[in-house]
Amino acid sequence: RSEHTQHNQLCLQTIGNVWRKEAYERLVGAVNRGEFAKGAKQLDATVEALNVFREPVDYAVPKDVPQPRMFSETIATIVEGHKAFISTDGGKTVVAEITAQKQREDEVDNPVIDVQMVQ
Repeated sequence: RSEHTQHNQLCLQTIGNVWRKEAYERLVGAVNRGEFAKGAKQLDATVEALNVFREPVDYAVPKDVPQPRMFSETIATIVEGHKAFISTDGGKTVVAEITAQKQREDEVDNPVIDVQMVQ
């Protein structure tokens, strides 16, 4: 169980590195173009690249218990939110391989919650 959780975390970190690398390259280009000089205006693409490195903190507590999701669905949601930063062939390959692997694992390990109420 622990190894499986660690593997899932590693997969998240690996696919996250794909869009972080792209965002970093865009930020380096922005620095080279002088977008961070005093008084310079940043392009929207530069602001988007900066936002990749921001992690919003939210303390909101949902009123309902969230439904469990398959890990492949979680990855797909995260990837969809960073699609603009998955532009290289290598990055697309990494994301596709991990997504496919997790979908296969979810199909094999599809948990069935079978609860019986005794009266």
